[in-house]
Amino acid sequence: MKRLFWITVVLILVSALLNHATAGEAELARQFCEDFLTSNDEATAVVMDTALAAAMTPEGSQRIRDTLSATLGPVEEIGEAWFVDEVQGYRRYRVPVRFESGMRDLLVAFEPGGKIGGLFTREHRERPKPRTTPVAGEPVDAAGDWIGTLDLPGGVLEIAVTLVEEEQTWSGTIDIPAQGLLGHPLESIKIVGNEATFKMKGIPGDPTFKGRVEGDVLSGAFTQSGALLSFSLERGEKPELSRPQTPEPPFEYNQEDVTYTNDKIVRAGTLTLPKGDGPFPAVLLLSGSGAQDRNSQLFGHRSFLLIADHLTRAGIAVLRVDDRGVGGSNGNLAESTLSDFAEDALAGVRFLAGRQEIDAGKIGLIGHSEGGIVAPLAASRSSDVAYVVMLAGTGVPGRDVMDLQMQLHMRLLGVDDSTIEAAAVEHRKLNRLIAAGATAVAVKDQLVLLKRAQGDPNPVEPSELARMMLPWTRSFITHDPRPTLATLKVPVLALNGELDFQVDPDQNLTAIGKALKDNPDVTLKRLPKLNHLFQTAETGALAEYGQIEETFAPVALDLIRDWILARVAEETS
Repeated sequence: MKRLFWITVVLILVSALLNHATAGEAELARQFCEDFLTSNDEATAVVMDTALAAAMTPEGSQRIRDTLSATLGPVEEIGEAWFVDEVQGYRRYRVPVRFESGMRDLLVAFEPGGKIGGLFTREHRERPKPRTTPVAGEPVDAAGDWIGTLDLPGGVLEIAVTLVEEEQTWSGTIDIPAQGLLGHPLESIKIVGNEATFKMKGIPGDPTFKGRVEGDVLSGAFTQSGALLSFSLERGEKPELSRPQTPEPPFEYNQEDVTYTNDKIVRAGTLTLPKGDGPFPAVLLLSGSGAQDRNSQLFGHRSFLLIADHLTRAGIAVLRVDDRGVGGSNGNLAESTLSDFAEDALAGVRFLAGRQEIDAGKIGLIGHSEGGIVAPLAASRSSDVAYVVMLAGTGVPGRDVMDLQMQLHMRLLGVDDSTIEAAAVEHRKLNRLIAAGATAVAVKDQLVLLKRAQGDPNPVEPSELARMMLPWTRSFITHDPRPTLATLKVPVLALNGELDFQVDPDQNLTAIGKALKDNPDVTLKRLPKLNHLFQTAETGALAEYGQIEETFAPVALDLIRDWILARVAEETS
């Protein structure tokens, strides 16, 4: 499933540490990369520290090389290493490598004792030109747009930061399109000399940037929940995202901000009502996994805003709400389970039933992804739910969904079948441990084996382990939706995109149909060329989500609308 738990990393500032870097280390970093890429495993083993040597066995190293070869082709040239920074005593060098199909960097980290303690693959970055550093304490012009990346284990995350100074007071925002975060406010902004510090407001783990401005580059450390990442930004203009389907006022219906409670949990949202006296049929929208606002904003798309607009214009009231711990809602999303979300959904149904504008007998649930699991679960617990729409909902246990999801993603990246199968074996072992409530130590050990099987030599990040130990993770892995689906007697519409690589239609849509075989009103649709977000796509890859201008395919919007109108009309007649 999608989403993102925040992983980041602490970085000590760069420029004061240059004296620790040596030409000898740079040459050793380059030689290490050459030995690694030419399968000279005996030579690499000599210079690695114990932890890295344990992770990068000859077999593990070969899997990494096979993955690089499959995706980038053979090595053509290895460039000169250059010093990047020092992170908690680890001195890091980039080694540019030209492959047949493009450039890639290997990031080599020397531990304080001089051994090599880390090897990472990164998107290629040109060596920065020497810049004149301002005198300490002399202020720099940090205002404006800064565009760049956070270095993640195994890749990068594109970000854009805007800093504004007005009357000696700083404000700012950050965009992380891949996480659906646009215009998120910054706080605690301090610009002292050429050092810049700012934090992301309202995000758990105290995510903090600490960097240094050198010319047109702002780079340094990003910390969150004890995890560590480096960032590098350059001055530039933020590209405008085109989202032509986003509804714009004036609206042809009424809107109202509302709240309701489930025990001590307060859920805040927006209720859209057709004009007139009613009573109207209504739906409650249930989001996918991870922290989402009431609009289900992701990559600049606001799919729930669009769905609400489309249905309300057709005479259907729509309630969309912030997830637990997001916006106006309280609670802790990470500590919650699928069962908790089902009870929240029923609280929303009760809220709608108590509104005089709503027909209490015509309230349904529309759930996307995880919401497509929660909707049937809630409906099975209450006769107040009149119908269910599952958008990319699952029909098999969560562990099976995650297993196939991982395999399809690796295959989409061009990973060979033997590596995929080896990773699948270790992934199933990991899921069994989590399902059994194993200790963090046991789960971490199995995570290491999984990463090795995937060709990833990096150590287990604290955030990775924390995610595996969440109550939500166990509830998802162990939940089998089929018994719940089999109890449903209300009408069900289940839609999947043909190019959905997160909830595979072959695996899930067929299983949903079998589980609902005794239900007299079931509609199953596999929609051509649509991805997990129901966008018209080329491949279905996650990387396309933010690139596609379409938010939600009109054919899917019309199908949902027409199906609901037909059911509520039947009830009236």
